[in-house]
Amino acid sequence: MGLFDFFKSEKEKTTIDLTDCKVISNDHIRYQDGKDVSGHNYDCWRGIRIQTNISGGQGYTVTIYNLDGNHPVWGDNIQMAPKQMKVTEQTANQIKLRGYGLDQMGNSFADYGLILSISKNDIDKVTLQMFDRNIEIVYSKISNSVDSNKKIATNKTYSYTDILELSARICNAKGILELNSIYSQIGDFEHPQILYDLGVHFFILGDKNKAKQILLKGAEFGLFYNAEFYNTPFSDAVGQCLALVLIEYNVSDFTMYSKALALSYAYLSKSIDVFLQRNSVAFDSYKTRGRLLAKNKNQSEFDGKYDFIKKNMTFNRSINSSNENAISIVVPFIIADYYNAALPNISPFKEYMNDAQQIHRNLGDMPIDDIPANEYELSEIVKTGNDRHSNLFTSINTKLRNGELDMTKAQLYKVFA
Repeated sequence: MGLFDFFKSEKEKTTIDLTDCKVISNDHIRYQDGKDVSGHNYDCWRGIRIQTNISGGQGYTVTIYNLDGNHPVWGDNIQMAPKQMKVTEQTANQIKLRGYGLDQMGNSFADYGLILSISKNDIDKVTLQMFDRNIEIVYSKISNSVDSNKKIATNKTYSYTDILELSARICNAKGILELNSIYSQIGDFEHPQILYDLGVHFFILGDKNKAKQILLKGAEFGLFYNAEFYNTPFSDAVGQCLALVLIEYNVSDFTMYSKALALSYAYLSKSIDVFLQRNSVAFDSYKTRGRLLAKNKNQSEFDGKYDFIKKNMTFNRSINSSNENAISIVVPFIIADYYNAALPNISPFKEYMNDAQQIHRNLGDMPIDDIPANEYELSEIVKTGNDRHSNLFTSINTKLRNGELDMTKAQLYKVFA
């Protein structure tokens, strides 16, 4: 689920796009009755997100996240719960939004407002208004503190703020030329989150060859057990890098394919596990893990994913003895992940719920644990899928710990040669 995976690359435009707008702030001031009551809060990291109304109504949803600590993922730590708002005023220098309607507890969204201050067609500060308490909090957007003409040093330990600032630069790049300029300054940046960010944005902007090269570099951080990022929230970035190459590019060596698939599955699953321990939901990891198992460019890939599950999962008695086929064994995994990706209120992946429902309907009377799929409620299929994921991850994690999934860089690149 990640902070960085949700950034939207901006294109040349004359107005601010609010369909998925993100602002990172590292300083804010709190005002009560018009008076400064807090002073500057430097190095206090917040993320303000505006997106198309997640409830399907008019206007937008505004959410504020606390980005302090080891939380590299938007959605992990919510500072202000989602509020639905409409634009009430818009000029070249300012956009005002005001809440409307009620939340599920009957509280009025109209108690909240947001002012986006714009300079040179970019947001430079965000003011949260709490009308019922006569409070305003002014969030200053981070500046690009990295000198654009300076080569960024490598072979160092990067702080969380380094990662946030550089990610903001990448995700705000206005086109392929600016992104290439950033990449030339970064070089072989030694952090999977930045490599993931770069790879995704090169892919979005059409340079798929460079995207593949960069994503594979990010995947190199996960070729053996106890790698630096495995038991951290950045596990998602490693798993995402490898998963996106497996999803989007042709596989040429199916001998090593199963190891690459297992490693990506392990890192995405570990990310989900890490966030569950923090009482949060890594919905982006769920989405990509589901896509990893669902995406098949040819029959060989589907057979490889079926074999991967069958060989690594300790099947219960009913699966061993039933007439379940490859499809009905694989799909509960996919349905569960799509459902979990779409479920949280703050998830931007609501459309995956429709995918989960459609896959469920298409199963018809295909047997799952000796019961026709159409006799299961969707939630029951999800539970089956969750149980199977738990079983599979336990097995994969054990193999990872034992070194059975270790790969060399040469073997990794051979998969996609």
